[in-house]
Amino acid sequence: MINIAYFNDSFNLGKFSGLPWIYLGTHKGINYIKGILDENNRIFVAKDIEQITDIIRDNFIDFIGKLSICQDDKIIWYCSRMASKSVSQNTMFQQYVYLKLIDRLISENREILFVTDDYELLNNAKKIFMGRINLSNKNIFYKKTFMNKIINITKILRYFFLWSVCKFLRNKEINKFDIIIHSWINERVFTRLPRFCNSNFGDLEDFLENKGYKVGCIVPIFLPLKYIDKLKKHFRNIIFPLSYLSLQDFLKSIFIKFTINKNALSKDNFENIKDLDILIKLSENEVSKENCSLYFLNYLLSFYAYKNLSRSLDKNVSFIYPFENQPWEKMFNIALSKFNRIAYQHSTIPYNWLDYRVSKYENTDSYSPRVILTAGKKWSSFLKENYRNILIKELGAIRFSYLFDRDRKMVVNSEERNIVIAFPISTSISISLYRQLLNLLATRKDLSAYTIKIKPHPYSKRFDFPYKDCHSYKNCTVVKNEFAELLNDCNLLITSGSSVAFESVLLGIKTLYLIPEELSYGIEHFIKDNLFIAHEDDFSDKFDKALNSPVYPNANIEEYFSRPDFNIVLDILESNKN
Repeated sequence: MINIAYFNDSFNLGKFSGLPWIYLGTHKGINYIKGILDENNRIFVAKDIEQITDIIRDNFIDFIGKLSICQDDKIIWYCSRMASKSVSQNTMFQQYVYLKLIDRLISENREILFVTDDYELLNNAKKIFMGRINLSNKNIFYKKTFMNKIINITKILRYFFLWSVCKFLRNKEINKFDIIIHSWINERVFTRLPRFCNSNFGDLEDFLENKGYKVGCIVPIFLPLKYIDKLKKHFRNIIFPLSYLSLQDFLKSIFIKFTINKNALSKDNFENIKDLDILIKLSENEVSKENCSLYFLNYLLSFYAYKNLSRSLDKNVSFIYPFENQPWEKMFNIALSKFNRIAYQHSTIPYNWLDYRVSKYENTDSYSPRVILTAGKKWSSFLKENYRNILIKELGAIRFSYLFDRDRKMVVNSEERNIVIAFPISTSISISLYRQLLNLLATRKDLSAYTIKIKPHPYSKRFDFPYKDCHSYKNCTVVKNEFAELLNDCNLLITSGSSVAFESVLLGIKTLYLIPEELSYGIEHFIKDNLFIAHEDDFSDKFDKALNSPVYPNANIEEYFSRPDFNIVLDILESNKN
């Protein structure tokens, strides 16, 4: 019998303390289990998760593709996080993987304990495997729902406040712009004042302006007030899409959000799709979640903002934006369909983050850009398999142009002994990696000879979390340096769930990559040379192997990233005029 328990339900956990156990969910709750369950009885399932993911990935993508055909209102559908398939935004695919793992273990008739911090997984398991599992506590579901709705109301009021601030910030020169570039906004933007510093597009704006184009910058619809004030103060070419929303748009979007209804699904529509019972229940659950989430409202408001904005633009304007195939991009493309839209795949492509993948059943014409520019050959090849009707060309790796600097001395000085720990944006995966780091610091005395540089992700919500326990080690320091600078004297890079491993591997730096017990970034599917792959149960051994291995030669950078060539953008813009 499979037993499933909630992570902080100490009474019920104690009843199963002698059983082998598995932890599923985020890594935030793992510390609650210490002292209740025997760590020696823990079973690590990262490899099982990888295997199941590879088996069911295409089936899930095709289910979403067929589900899109059933939708009457395409705007509402593509505003949903379910439509995006993105594991960075919703947990539907991860839930599917976990439920298939539970199903596999049920069929093996093993006596085992599942522990999770995921209410949703518990509820889905209850619905799908009732009678086949032992659910330790049946009364814990949805007790946060009411609080979530209260939080949502306060956030909607915040949205309304930001709109009241921005509605007077319409750019008076908007009809004079030839090109409008979408930019994410963080502190990096202000590092080159009075110029605008765009980490995704580098010097593209300067290049285009030198060629005679007048360039504007459009920012995300909702920004912290501090960024709105800074942008307003330092730059004249900023377009705030929030300023183009009307009160009627606001009220209409809020009404739609709170009245979303799920479509009745017929199994007849899903021929050749496996695991329909699981997938239909998961999809119904996702619709219910949209009512308790502000993402849907954000994307719907984006659509109305872009639609209103389009009426103020010259018909020949071109848009350039960072491509990740997120819901906001689909709203961007649908609302601005009459204009020339160029998307740029600015980084790597996470193999198991399904945003970039398209089902053969899905029609992408309605929400796709006219052109997708890529960072290099590897990514062009991947995207051409998914976007067959879209022009795909290589622009080159703007963010990673330093990789092509032949004068860089990437041979580490023998006197320098530095280990860089690069944490991903995911708090959960960061916690997993952090636990491994603390274990190494406590057990490996030889690490006192190294300087351990901890590099949080630049978009982390709190810079000092969760690294405070490292301060007791004199050789540990949290750094803010740019990643390219940290690699100059790095002996070993350790990371998980992050694309920075590509950069270090391509520069010939030894790289240890932890695959957590969550959906992996999937880096090993794209790059194999110079990379040490570890799981939680063999991390210490793989660390020892990586630390003591010889330095690798530089890998073939050009296979992954091309030299940036802004003339390619120029050619596309000129061809649009014709």
